[in-house]
Amino acid sequence: MSYFLLSIIGILVAVLLLTVEVFLPTAGTVGIIALLVAIAAVAAAFLHSVMYGSIFLLLIVVAIPFLFAAAVKIWPHTPIGRMILIGDIKKENVMPKSSHYVRVADQIGRIGVAQTKMYPSGIVIIDDQKFDAVTKGFPIEAGESVKVVSVEGNRLQVQKHTGGDANDSVSAKPDGELAKTMEELGIEDFELGD
Repeated sequence: MSYFLLSIIGILVAVLLLTVEVFLPTAGTVGIIALLVAIAAVAAAFLHSVMYGSIFLLLIVVAIPFLFAAAVKIWPHTPIGRMILIGDIKKENVMPKSSHYVRVADQIGRIGVAQTKMYPSGIVIIDDQKFDAVTKGFPIEAGESVKVVSVEGNRLQVQKHTGGDANDSVSAKPDGELAKTMEELGIEDFELGD
């Protein structure tokens, strides 16, 4: 058998072994064997003639990046790749489904009142329930209306609510002095005189 024929068979075997490496979990063992077979094929081509050896070497050097890119593109779609790789990560797949998380996540879009000053964190009250919250944007004073825009971890992300929706209403008043009316505090209305 001639060295030229051996080099062609070696290249074909190397490509076959690389294909097997993509579809089977061999931890790179078959890939290393494929590389060794390709080197042997190039050596056999050089034994045939320097010109054929140079051509085979150039083909191998040019083909390796393309084969690697094709393997990276194809591998995630193989059965082994789908089992090993994590698919699309979604928040509902990662976050725990505890009762506290569900209770907090249900508050998105709800309107409440800041019980404390929020520079940027504080307490908000929604339907007579207290929640830890962080502002998105400017600081919020105690007693101001807030709207829940998202949840990160176990904290509500809120922003100042200026009204606008017909269904939006402040669900609760803050505790303490801010919850009392002017009459309860003994403050009388005053008029500006001329």
